[in-house]
Amino acid sequence: MRKFLMLTGLALMLTACGVDDGQPEAENAKNPESEPTDLKKAAAGKREMIVKLEQTAEPVAREKAVQEIKKSEEFKNGMMGEPTDETARKMSIQAIEMPAVEAALAKAYGSREEFMNAGIVYLEVWEEEYEKPGIWVGIKNPDERTGQLEEILQAKADAGEISADYIHIYKAEYTENDMREIENTAYQLLKTMQEEHYRPQSAVGGASLDIKTGKLTVSHNFLTEEQKTEVVAAFPELEVTFEQLGAMVPGEGEPDVLYPEPAVTEEPNTEGEYIFNVSEDKFLSGSTYYSFENADEKLKAGQRVEVGTTGSIAASYPGQGTAVVVEVMPTYQPEGADLTEEMAVRKALEDWEFGMDGIPMIRPEYDNQSDRWNIEFTYNWDGEKTETVTVDDK
Repeated sequence: MRKFLMLTGLALMLTACGVDDGQPEAENAKNPESEPTDLKKAAAGKREMIVKLEQTAEPVAREKAVQEIKKSEEFKNGMMGEPTDETARKMSIQAIEMPAVEAALAKAYGSREEFMNAGIVYLEVWEEEYEKPGIWVGIKNPDERTGQLEEILQAKADAGEISADYIHIYKAEYTENDMREIENTAYQLLKTMQEEHYRPQSAVGGASLDIKTGKLTVSHNFLTEEQKTEVVAAFPELEVTFEQLGAMVPGEGEPDVLYPEPAVTEEPNTEGEYIFNVSEDKFLSGSTYYSFENADEKLKAGQRVEVGTTGSIAASYPGQGTAVVVEVMPTYQPEGADLTEEMAVRKALEDWEFGMDGIPMIRPEYDNQSDRWNIEFTYNWDGEKTETVTVDDK
């Protein structure tokens, strides 16, 4: 599956390490019963095979290559998974059959780029579920070049260089360039909608076409029901589903900061993460810097907040993300204290700057005997280090 990403200054898309602020909507926009027959076949995993390679010789040369893989540090160190026979098999398909198929395609079709107009090729071994492991070659309109491809690969199977069991050549609905065109059309449509949004800097989206199911998945955090209908109408031959990325972007007239009511609580509150500092269009909370328009007009250091994001946080330290909606938590005010926890923490943070010690955990405590707050900063970046800042309750 290929994904085209919408760009808003930075490339923003769900990765394996994204923040999940909402469950995918996974709503089908078309009735599967109305799908074209060929798409139903694909969805059922019944790809129509058009070439059947025969294993006429023992794959002796291939087995030697497998033994070499088992000796490799990559295999022994578990870089591709637990070092089992099954992992070795998967690695061998990627190392042996894949290059053989790529070379055969280039020879039969003139170049890899030329084949992109005729079909699609992909590896299917590392997924949790698959029909058959191996290299899948889909050809939209079989012709004499398909015969040449068969001859080249059969010769390799006859020589025992590859395993015929791991190469599957079938009749495809789309070529690689067809898929790119569909996904690019969806991308351009989403980009136009994103640019028209009230908060375009927070709106993100992407589209991917699954070659096996013929399903177009549109990921987003801003589409209205009307816009979803427009997207579906643009692809009448396809099943279109939608998945929500992170938190939905507020529309015009809707707040992007939610303030608590009441703002103060008499019970200690540990929800959310402290804001360490705020600038014009950015704030640091937890261990992440969030881009957030007019942040200094809406937020303050010392507040505890929960942040709804676009679903993607860059793996740096601190992390980098985009806040879509920020919910401010009620702040604790002990009996007899003049300051709230938020106010006391904000005072303690006045001289704090991000440095080599990293970002601390903050533990505030009010001492009614001395009428002072003790704000404990604990750093764990390079061994544990604790500092206590004392704040007068006034």
